[in-house]
Amino acid sequence: MAGALKAHHPEVKVVWICKPYAADVAGACGHVDEVRTWDGNQQSVIEGLDAVVFAFPEPVLVHAAAKAGVPVRVATGRRWTTALHANRRVWRSRKRTPVHESLQGLRLLHALDVPAALRFPEATDWHGLLAMTPPLDSRVAQAATGLSDKSWSRVVVLHPGNHGSANGWSVDRFQALGRRLTEAGWVVVVTGTEAERAPLETWLHGSEVLDLVGKLDVPALLGLLAHAKLCVASSTGPLHLASGFGTPVVGLYHSKAPFWPARWAPLGPCTVLETRQEAPEGGLNISVQEASDAALGLLA
Repeated sequence: MAGALKAHHPEVKVVWICKPYAADVAGACGHVDEVRTWDGNQQSVIEGLDAVVFAFPEPVLVHAAAKAGVPVRVATGRRWTTALHANRRVWRSRKRTPVHESLQGLRLLHALDVPAALRFPEATDWHGLLAMTPPLDSRVAQAATGLSDKSWSRVVVLHPGNHGSANGWSVDRFQALGRRLTEAGWVVVVTGTEAERAPLETWLHGSEVLDLVGKLDVPALLGLLAHAKLCVASSTGPLHLASGFGTPVVGLYHSKAPFWPARWAPLGPCTVLETRQEAPEGGLNISVQEASDAALGLLA
């Protein structure tokens, strides 16, 4: 959305409002001029704006924008808060449509008289709108991981967790894929938050993979994802970030709404594997062989 705004109106100043955990991500986008963080309480983040587009219509912020008299307030019209406090409303439903989330966002800009979805209608257009640059240069990111120069040149990231945001893949299958990639000469790094560590502990303890679960801050994680030769994950933030930086990814998806890849597939170089079936041990029933073939194919 920021890239499309700049494409139509280069003189526009894009201010990005987000929760603190996402500030480094927003700052990595070359089209964002200013990042303002919001912790759920302060309303000063909307001061001095000429227009605000609510990609996610947080009720407190929508109300604050109306109270502050922001002249143009764009949001979906399908929620009571936005029906009351937005003054330019978009009525399309997102929940059950396979239209990609990026195109849904571009359509919001039409309420600013910016025909973004008409100028950039295809998935091949969208990656070029990102202009993503990691906040740390490669050497600083490497130092955060503790990898040697030789290992740093062969990094593959496996990100098994997803905090319940999408259907995942079993730890056993991630472990088997990690073994195959290691045997093929790649340095396998496992990432995640500390809260995701417990089910991974047996795999990570004494394993041939590098355990970085809960050990990287966001800038270091972004640097790692931007430098890696491949990332394998379900539909999570790290998968989309790696793809945004141009890193090839293998995305593991459930093919049924609302998690379907038609709406949530990565924008950059990727192979999407999808299934409607659940594995006997839980998680997506995508075979290790399928994932291994996809991963090694991209690495080749």
